[in-house]
Amino acid sequence: MRARKDYRLPPQPAALFEVGIPGALVVRFLDAAGAPAQVLDLSAHADRAHMAGEFVFALRHHLADKSNPHRQGMQYGLAWWFRFLDELDPERNVITTLGTICSATLRSYIAWLDQKPIVKSSRARIWASVKLPLLWLKRHRPDLLQTDLDMPINPFARKSLGARPRAALPRAELDAVLAACKADIEASWADFQRGRTLVQNVDIEAVNSADLSDIDLKDLGVLLALIDRRYGGVIPRRPQPDTNGKTCWRLHQAIRRHGGNQRITMAWNMKRMFVLNPA
Repeated sequence: MRARKDYRLPPQPAALFEVGIPGALVVRFLDAAGAPAQVLDLSAHADRAHMAGEFVFALRHHLADKSNPHRQGMQYGLAWWFRFLDELDPERNVITTLGTICSATLRSYIAWLDQKPIVKSSRARIWASVKLPLLWLKRHRPDLLQTDLDMPINPFARKSLGARPRAALPRAELDAVLAACKADIEASWADFQRGRTLVQNVDIEAVNSADLSDIDLKDLGVLLALIDRRYGGVIPRRPQPDTNGKTCWRLHQAIRRHGGNQRITMAWNMKRMFVLNPA
């Protein structure tokens, strides 16, 4: 008889790591190509190795898709947490694992941060470095925390209340900026209307089939149609050869006469709007 398949899940490991193994308190992150991207080292907190290892386990998963500056900020914030524990438990024999942390310990940490000469927004980021790993463990490994552990979500509310307002432009400078924006908008709208009128008077199929030397490139509408049909809407970087294999500068000279690549690109986008998408 064929043996029955066992679908039972294996039990969770009793320990996340073995204390004392070199590299147990180091988190290595890879980039999208699989190359080393960043290393977070919590070995400085080896005197509370078991707790540091639990944080390493949480950070390895929680920070896998985060940016390098965000990860570095988490490591900086955790250093404040271990500094607080050294003052609260200098003998390092009471608070040794995350399971020995209670809600009162977290509230004491928040009160301890409030006494430090740092702005409220920095205190909020430092607190998040502890809160986010604990939330991840509470969701994925609740056996590592106390069941009634209560984590204040936003103890530093209105953290930007004391921030200074950003300097505003004087009224005269603001009016000058708005006037310049209005002039640019009106110029763009004029190009919009002009491109629409020019394209409506161009025989695109005739331009597509004619030889380059026979096309009147003084007409902006004809020039736009030529760039669209023969070059896929992209202005060629170098002069292109004609049907006889000779390099033809007529196209680039015409582009310069009509205002250069930037002006032609703007006009071509308008032409494409009305010709390729007439609706």
